[in-house]
Amino acid sequence: MKKLFLIPILLIALFITGCSSNISDTKDQKIKTANKCTYNTTDKCNQNCTADADCKPMTPKLCINTKQKNESDPVISFYTLPNCKCENQKCVVKEDKAIQTPNKKSDKQTNSFTSQINQTLKKGAKITSIKNPNLELPTGINSGQIKKYFKVNDVMLALVLRNSMNVNLSLPANFNPTFTGVLTAKKGDKEWSKLAEIKDVKMTDKNNPYYLTVSDKQLLLTVVDQNGAGSGEGVMKVFTLSESGKWNLKSCYYFGENYNDGDYFAFSVNFAKQKTQPMSSCKNVSLVNVK
Repeated sequence: MKKLFLIPILLIALFITGCSSNISDTKDQKIKTANKCTYNTTDKCNQNCTADADCKPMTPKLCINTKQKNESDPVISFYTLPNCKCENQKCVVKEDKAIQTPNKKSDKQTNSFTSQINQTLKKGAKITSIKNPNLELPTGINSGQIKKYFKVNDVMLALVLRNSMNVNLSLPANFNPTFTGVLTAKKGDKEWSKLAEIKDVKMTDKNNPYYLTVSDKQLLLTVVDQNGAGSGEGVMKVFTLSESGKWNLKSCYYFGENYNDGDYFAFSVNFAKQKTQPMSSCKNVSLVNVK
């Protein structure tokens, strides 16, 4: 009888010992990370620098020295990291000029580009592929992101890509792209303006602008995600630019299954070689005009 009475006491003792051990382990872990550079102890991070090259991003609001080790839990990550610079010998976030000051391109200018494109297309103008006109790019965009440039009379267009399973770009190691979409400029302009930005429903979709063409006197843009069965394949959306400046979803395809050789991006406008998909398959992206 005494032995049976002792069993619950022993179980309670073991439970208390286990809890104490867990509490102790948690305390030890906190003590171990208290003086390390982590997402929760950013004040312990080395932010000293002498040049921009000494800095790297750690969180959306923090830049640290490139030699400083990030000792956070590796499962924690951020989808968008900032660009960094060295200011007063300290690594700081390099703010986007577009956020600091009003955008030079107003709604009226956006509509002007759209109107000019649509008017010239109605008159039978064609779209042609051109070489890089070497205009100044907006902050957060690198020339390595652009593979295709186009021209409709005096209006130029450029398609800004991002890395994905289908698109492999060569970009500077310390560069963090902040824009994917369409740029535009008129003859005589010295810099590009943002016309439309691609917005994913999920960050894993990685939709990219592939090519521009004209059909029935309307401008068409093909946009392909990375949700295909193999490398180079994906779900393709075809958008049309309306007279009001809105981009409307026109059709939906499965892209790349029949691609063999040649211009990979231009192949997207060979609609006869793509497999038609229900429109419901193409709801993972939107094109938003930049104001």
